[in-house]
Amino acid sequence: MRLPDKAFHGSLIEQEWRKLKVKGNFPRSLFWCFCLAALSGCGLATTKMYEGPEKPAVEQAVVSSMAIYQERSLRLWVVAISGKVVDGTRTAEFLVLPGQYRMTLKIEKDLTLGPARIDWKETEILVSLDAVAGHTYIPNARVDGRSVAVYFDDAGVGFNRECLPLRRFAVAYGGSADGRKAGC
Repeated sequence: MRLPDKAFHGSLIEQEWRKLKVKGNFPRSLFWCFCLAALSGCGLATTKMYEGPEKPAVEQAVVSSMAIYQERSLRLWVVAISGKVVDGTRTAEFLVLPGQYRMTLKIEKDLTLGPARIDWKETEILVSLDAVAGHTYIPNARVDGRSVAVYFDDAGVGFNRECLPLRRFAVAYGGSADGRKAGC
């Protein structure tokens, strides 16, 4: 197995797609209504995954709730952190203390929008993350045919949280303009 060229943290777990899920008879208009509903209304949230008051940035790590790689037709969402199910639909980032975490990610690939249906492949993978204080982590994956390897890109210290994937997606599709002002 060849490791990705980018720096990453945590384990690289490779597995086959569990099954091809074809979601049929889902009208395209309903899909876009869902997208608009998810991005409208209240702003995107930051979810603290530890007890007590929020710590300074240098004492916690940031985990992006999702990543979208349009050029690879690939989307990843954090669905659980160390067994605790999380809501990544309105959360842009999770704040965690330094340490090891077991992250459950949902991966979707090859979204195809047809005239009356939407098809895609999906799977969930459990991957570990060794979070370091002050760092920001963004989920990523390498896909070879039916095999997928998931890891976290380490964006390092001082990464602008307005440039996280869900915040940039919201800007691109009519959400807040913060990402544009931040120079992402």
